[in-house]
Amino acid sequence: MAFANTVKNDSTEDGWVTLTPTAPATPGDLPANTTATIVAPDGTRTLFTYDGATWTKNPTGPDVIVPIRADGSTAGPDEFDYGVEIDLPGVGVTDQNSYPVPILAQFDSVAGGQDTDYEASNITIDRVYTGFLELVKTAQVVRGDGPPVSGDPAPGNH
Repeated sequence: MAFANTVKNDSTEDGWVTLTPTAPATPGDLPANTTATIVAPDGTRTLFTYDGATWTKNPTGPDVIVPIRADGSTAGPDEFDYGVEIDLPGVGVTDQNSYPVPILAQFDSVAGGQDTDYEASNITIDRVYTGFLELVKTAQVVRGDGPPVSGDPAPGNH
């Protein structure tokens, strides 16, 4: 399941936003080995795996740190879009449930987003719903022994 999220900087300072998945309020709400891939605005992809309690970043993947300008800045964008792709292993399409994947966005105005003194944070919950199937049905009337087909069924047509 793919999601599109947006981060906006309403502060008066330029900075960096660090994006990471975080455990849901009830850790058992997600199955172990769930993966979340965060797709940064530049297309960089970082894979995280949930072990049933915490998320671990793929060791070779980059940290997801995106520069962002202050609100109203003319020097660059004060918001950006990013993607989240979620894979729920062992969950069937017909299982009726919802699976929350919280994404933590933390804003830092110093050190290129590399320190842990975040000035602000926000959590967006990307929720995967299963158990919903949509059936699309079409019908076509074809001429048999009846009159020419006009869109409505008539005796003798199929």
